[in-house]
This record gives sequence, C-alpha cells and structure tokens, in this order.
Amino acid sequence: MDKWALVKATMLMGQVSRHEASTILRQVETLVGTPAPELKPESQPIHRATQVGITPIVQPIIAPVAYPTPAKLPTMAAFIKWYFKTRQGDRNFNDKTRILTSIALRRLLSFVGDVPLPEITPRSLEAWKNALSDSDSPRSPGKKLSSATVNTYLRNIRAAFGYAGRVEELATFGVDELWLKRLNRARYIKVQETGPKAFSPEEIHAVWKAFALAAESDPTMQIAWEMATVSILTAGRLGSIVRLMVKDVALSDEGAVVTFRNAKGGKTYSVPGGRDLRAILIKVLNGRQTPEAYLWPSPKHPDRSWEAGNISKKVGRLCKRAGVEKGHFHSLRHTAITRALEANGGDLRAVQELAAHSNISTTAGYLSTFRENVIRAGRGLDNMLPK
Repeated sequence: MDKWALVKATMLMGQVSRHEASTILRQVETLVGTPAPELKPESQPIHRATQVGITPIVQPIIAPVAYPTPAKLPTMAAFIKWYFKTRQGDRNFNDKTRILTSIALRRLLSFVGDVPLPEITPRSLEAWKNALSDSDSPRSPGKKLSSATVNTYLRNIRAAFGYAGRVEELATFGVDELWLKRLNRARYIKVQETGPKAFSPEEIHAVWKAFALAAESDPTMQIAWEMATVSILTAGRLGSIVRLMVKDVALSDEGAVVTFRNAKGGKTYSVPGGRDLRAILIKVLNGRQTPEAYLWPSPKHPDRSWEAGNISKKVGRLCKRAGVEKGHFHSLRHTAITRALEANGGDLRAVQELAAHSNISTTAGYLSTFRENVIRAGRGLDNMLPK
C-alpha cells in the first residue's frame, strides 16, 4: 500500500478539512523527501478511506485524548463518620448534643440518600424539614413531632455543616462557604407561643425555697442553685454557664463581669452585674486562680465541665415540687430578660445586647410577658381609694 494513501487515510479519518489535510501532507513531505500527491477538491467533505484505495477502518487511527475524570466526592455517610470522629473528646460537644446531632444527621441521610454534599440544597433541606413535621414521634406513636423538635434537628444539621466550615474542611467534601450560606436559608418552623415562660416574684421565692431545702441533702442541687443564680443575674444559657472558667470572671468593688465564650451561634460576649453577682461568684471561685479551671468541674473528670443535661433535669423536677408549672432552667433566662425590659422601660436595643440575641425580633417576643406584668401591676392599684 502506498505510504501516501496511509497518510491521507489517517488525516481523512480524523474528519479534517481538505485544506488542513493538504497542509499536514506538505509538512510530512519535508520529512520523508518524497512529493506528496495532490488532494482533489470534492463536492462534499472527504471522510471515507475507500476514496484513497484502502479498506475502511471502523476506528480512527488517531485515538481521542482521554481526559482524567474528577475524583469521587465523599458522601453524606462519609461526612457523618468524619464529623463524629473529629469531635470526639470535644469539650463543647456534650452527650445530649451528640445524640441529637446523630439523630438529625441520620434522619437526613435516610431522606436524601448517601449523596455527595453538593447535592444537598436548601430545597432538599426544606423538603426534609416538611417531611419531619408530618412524621410520628418515636416516643409517642400517633403523635406528630413538635415544631420545636424539628427546629432542634435543623439547628444541629446547620451546626454540623458550620463546624466543617470553621475547621476549613468544606473543600474536602466538594462544597464551599457559599454553599453553607445558601443552606442556612432553610427557615425554622415558626412555633406559635404565648410568650416565653418567666417566673413571677412569688414563683422565684418558691423555687429558691425549694433549692435551699434540696441543697441540704443533695450536693448537686447546691451546684444547680449556684448556676441558677448566675443565670437569673446574667440571662445566661445553661450551656454557656456550665463552661465558664476562672478566666471568664472579672471582679470589682461594685460588681462583676462574666464573659460567655463560644455561646450560641459561636458568639463571645460579656455581661456586667452588680453586687449580688459578685457575691455568688466569690463563693463559687473559693479562692481559685487557675485561669483554665472550670467554675463547676465534673466530679468524675475535673478537666471537663459539668453535664448540662443533669442540671436541667434536676431543676425541672424541683420546679414541679415547688408548684411552678412548666418551669425549667431556661425559664431563669426568660425571667432575667423580662425583668431587664421592665427596668429599662422596654428598651429593646439595650436588652438585645444583654441577651446576645442576633435578631431584635427575638427580644421583642418578650414584650408580651412584659405587657402582662404591666397589666398585673396596673390592676394592683385597685382598691386604693376609700369606698
């Protein structure tokens, strides 16, 4: 077979134009030293090897370039495994949070499937949230999951993905900060409430009396009482209070300042207090000066903080014994915020800073309780005039 026929077949099977084939043949001519035959113009593009006198070839002689395929991205199951392995031993990741996050992530996995993280979108998160709202509670078959529980699951999902962003591991799973911001657009279910539960002065007196009785026989109740006192004087959350260290307390002659680090939403903020706060903190510190020491260390593991779930349950039971309905530890924070609104005449901005609310509308939700107290105070003016 003529070598030029082979060259022409090679060029033509690559679906090149006649001009391009002629140019290549001239280049080959200079290499082999033999004149190249002329390519005759055709009415249609030359694409058959039979036109140069050889048997047609099914596959082109010049193989196409094989581009490398992108590496397979880790899936949702791989993310869950990485997350719990990474957070093992994390002081800020207590047992209750671990359990709730595990339930939330595995429920999301069963809904969306074992897909890469880029396939999880705000729309899929909204669909999962709506499906949860229609599902039954595992503890009470036939009863739907409460909106508060669904919001807790959604909050833990956001926290898990947000943690990957803080430790700069999002790229490992094929996503970025923009993906995280978009995912945070999935809204919480609006929970219809009459207002946060705040203790009345009579209820506070009853609860504090119950604390005093319980603390005589239960050392844990003494610790719970101290935490409750700090909470009602600073509007602090239980999760932030149990993690307080010696370095987070600053005492002065007129009062004290408490700094809550890595609070809800990763915030760090300070709350000033008066002489009552100073007195309880001096009692708790008991002369300790080690900056990294917890104010309330775990009895089994001194290098860890006290378990918040244990304190929460004890305070909830104590409120029932004191005759306070629907009272729990977080009610102390609600009480502090409501009293702060009363003291400031309803100044939302000042109380927003005290409570560390991201949105002022959250602070405004306490105005319903504030108005109830104003109405109650107004009615207390009855029967002042002589009949």
